[in-house]
Amino acid sequence: MHNSYLNHCYKSLRSIKGNLVILGTELKRNDAHILDAIMESKIENIFIGVSTSDSIEHIKSIIVEYNTKNPESKKNIYLYDYKTVDIWG
Repeated sequence: MHNSYLNHCYKSLRSIKGNLVILGTELKRNDAHILDAIMESKIENIFIGVSTSDSIEHIKSIIVEYNTKNPESKKNIYLYDYKTVDIWG
């Protein structure tokens, strides 16, 4: 709320739909508000880059909790090892 640009980005994230690829962040515990916004959006398929078992378990727990509480807007989540993606190649 203190930064109008970041607040705009957060609101925009909550309103997108379709597919989302997340590259460059593992959505750690301090990013829970971002993952919450994604889960509240109309996004159907989410591809999340991960590299550690801790981040995998954290993301899976949030997704399971959300999908259990919101079965009508269940998200398809795909995790991938972001270190193996050559986005500039």
